[in-house]
Amino acid sequence: MGRKNIYGGNAKRFSIILRKGEKESLMEHSDKMGMSCGAFANEIISLYVNMPPEVKQGLVYYLLGNVDKNNKAIREADLLSSEHIKEETGYLMRLIKLLSDGKNFTLDFGMKYISLKGGILIIPEDWIVVNPEDAGKFGFASLLTVSQHEKRGVPVFVRFNDEMDGRFPDTFNEEFIRMCIDLYPDLKNEFNTSSKRDFDMEGNCVNYYDCINDELIILAIDTYDSFIDDFNNAPYGAMIVRNNE
Repeated sequence: MGRKNIYGGNAKRFSIILRKGEKESLMEHSDKMGMSCGAFANEIISLYVNMPPEVKQGLVYYLLGNVDKNNKAIREADLLSSEHIKEETGYLMRLIKLLSDGKNFTLDFGMKYISLKGGILIIPEDWIVVNPEDAGKFGFASLLTVSQHEKRGVPVFVRFNDEMDGRFPDTFNEEFIRMCIDLYPDLKNEFNTSSKRDFDMEGNCVNYYDCINDELIILAIDTYDSFIDDFNNAPYGAMIVRNNE
């Protein structure tokens, strides 16, 4: 690439090599904008390098939503359509990488994306959300499972909640456990059966927290910043991505 000063010390001229079809496309789009090819290219570069971080984050959030749609569509697509969808998804992932300052954000087709207050929750598709109706009310989420849950055949449960900085009050834990048992009664088997259980008049156990096996795990799902964190290091790929609304 050659370059020379054309406006004193304030600007430099660059030459670039365009691949097949790119020159024609650049000319077409610059004509639509009523600009020269050079001015149009300068505008694109300026818009990107001066883009505020919150705008980049918002675009990443939007693109993830489109990746989610593609992931769902590919399951019902024929071979020809699925190849097109994969190609489009690859393009979206390139945009996400560009907007995330070069960090790779690899997604497989086993994830689901759920809008929550101020962002999007990304979790494995087989995780069970116990209060999906609350997604728009809360901006944080937590998970509940047991150690070696995959080996023991116990699902991972997710609950939308307010921010608690990882400090869960006893009432939160008890409520979370009850919600999980309503959906997955076998979770009762993970409780310490040697502990005495107390029930109310309706037959509901009122001392779940006292009966919890030490191997029960309740954790907050982290919020990931595309400019600080490596998306691929998120446990099981679970994360919250903010859209800075």
